[in-house]
Amino acid sequence: MPPEDVDAMAALQRSTNIPIATGEGLQTHWNFRELLNKQAARIIQPDVARTGGITSMKKIAAMATPTM
Repeated sequence: MPPEDVDAMAALQRSTNIPIATGEGLQTHWNFRELLNKQAARIIQPDVARTGGITSMKKIAAMATPTM
């Protein structure tokens, strides 16, 4: 499936116990919001150069950190 199809990735992730990993091609921290909100992957792999540097990586990490 194309990595842009977050809904299909979320459906696949719900149907298997194998962790889905993605994120290398996403460009900004905003692109990770939908991916995380829909729980489309258990492992995210942002590329620091593509996402906009350390500050954006910190934002992605904050979005990915579960709150209790």
